Amino acid sequence: MSAGSTLLHAYHLLRDGGVERNMTVADFGCGSHGHLVVPASRVVGEDGHVYAVDLVPAHLHMLRGTCAHHGCTNVDYVWGNYEIPRGIAIPDHSVDVVFFVNNLWQTGDFAAALQEVKRVLQPSGSLVIVDWQKKIAHPVAPPAERRMDVYEARRHLAQAGVRRLKWLALPETHWGYQCSFLDAPARGR
Repeated sequence: MSAGSTLLHAYHLLRDGGVERNMTVADFGCGSHGHLVVPASRVVGEDGHVYAVDLVPAHLHMLRGTCAHHGCTNVDYVWGNYEIPRGIAIPDHSVDVVFFVNNLWQTGDFAAALQEVKRVLQPSGSLVIVDWQKKIAHPVAPPAERRMDVYEARRHLAQAGVRRLKWLALPETHWGYQCSFLDAPARGR
């Protein structure tokens, strides 16, 4: 697990994202360590479901071993590119919460990624987006010039039709929101 992942408490992110038993969760850009996947598998329980999505097959292979070690049997490993329409094999409107964590610095087309998020989310679903602060200095942070400023991210979210943003309490190294889209009914909470 990278030091950047340990800065973010997975169970707090899941709680703040509204993840509960029997839900379906997707982690876009899950990486090889399962920082969110293994805890999400436990939180949603055996009747819930987790999609671990990554573009790098080796990441999914490593994560499969980690999940097997932890007894996670409710995880699907999805190879694909969330920056192209239908670039990932997840059914339309099938996911309660999509997590997009520490991936903006390596995402070339954030607007396209948001369209894929909208496609897979249920109408009442939400996106949890968390990323590095632009100007924070940290040894494991991606290069500052590759990081997206929170205001630029908000502009993209607004253009994609985000109607509600809930600021997440995170360490000073990161910013984050739980959000839903304009054409989705408000989630009860």
